Amino acid sequence: MRRPHMLERQLCLRADEYDFLSHESYVNCAQPFKSRLDFFSDAGYKYKGCLSDIHIKQVQDFLITSGQLTQEEINLYFPS
Repeated sequence: MRRPHMLERQLCLRADEYDFLSHESYVNCAQPFKSRLDFFSDAGYKYKGCLSDIHIKQVQDFLITSGQLTQEEINLYFPS
């Protein structure tokens, strides 16, 4: 069963931490979504805000340890 794996890789974002959130939200880091960066810039997305450096680092750590990325992908997406 993969549910416990998914639950332990959800990053909680509290509304009091971000002015663009109206309630507690979660980032699912158990299943990475792979896409080209230009997909998000060319698709007409309107961004509400950015994650803090601490939360970005937590997302990165969750993704690296998720088991869903190859070592080649980890080196590509998260160069040292």
